[in-house]
Amino acid sequence: SSAKGRKSTPEKALGFPRCSAGFFIAVLGFITFLVTLFSMWILPEFALRFIIISIGNTFYKTQITGAENIPERGPALLISNHVSFTDGILISACTSRRIRFLMREDLFANPLLRFVAKLTSFIRVPPPGKHKDVIRMFRSVQEALRNGEIICVFPEDRETRNSLLGEFKSGFRRMIPDDLPDLPLIPVCISGMWGSKYSHYGTLKRPLLA
Repeated sequence: SSAKGRKSTPEKALGFPRCSAGFFIAVLGFITFLVTLFSMWILPEFALRFIIISIGNTFYKTQITGAENIPERGPALLISNHVSFTDGILISACTSRRIRFLMREDLFANPLLRFVAKLTSFIRVPPPGKHKDVIRMFRSVQEALRNGEIICVFPEDRETRNSLLGEFKSGFRRMIPDDLPDLPLIPVCISGMWGSKYSHYGTLKRPLLA
């Protein structure tokens, strides 16, 4: 009888109180939530990238062709057309690698865009008249490429106003470092976004004539 008296339930023997499976799962979920918040606080850039990729894959049904052309490591320069305000999100959602974009200096006046640009390491593009700042921008791009990063540029400078491909500015050629003659130049074509509310389709005042 004394031996039976020393027996106890597994919960008491291990020192754990009796609890339901639902409560245990809820505790684990809360701990995971706290760890996620801590990770986002420590690494805000990766947290923002996760949000951007999630938005790109949730709200857009993307069909990717030629993603294998983006190298798994090492530098590359992506040269893309510019259809909408969300082109950067779509391009970022097409690869697991981080892509750095260029942003016009006037867009940094927006506090939200300035905050996002700081977290994602956007490269500021000054107006053409600021020659020293322009040279500094080219050097920043070249240094990023030398460090093995991927840079994406929109040589049209602005989003298309009529769905047609605009004239490419030749400045992107100055971004290629002389000591990287084999730098991959990867063309990117975004299609299917013209007509969305994030394009200039609604501002088109007259029909296009063939």
